[in-house]
Amino acid sequence: MAKQNGKTPKKAVKKALKKGIELPKAVTPLGKYLLKARAKYIASGGKLLSIREIQREVAELRGGR
Repeated sequence: MAKQNGKTPKKAVKKALKKGIELPKAVTPLGKYLLKARAKYIASGGKLLSIREIQREVAELRGGR
């Protein structure tokens, strides 16, 4: 797995776990990588979007609203 911004995904996972963020279980290597990327995003202060927020953003990107 590649380093991003000088941190490996493993370090991001450890940081997320210290903050009390639980990680879902992944089965495939891609799933594991994506969950680690998610943990890194959350650990850096990122906010996950709700389904409605995602739908709104997709609609905006497609020229709606």
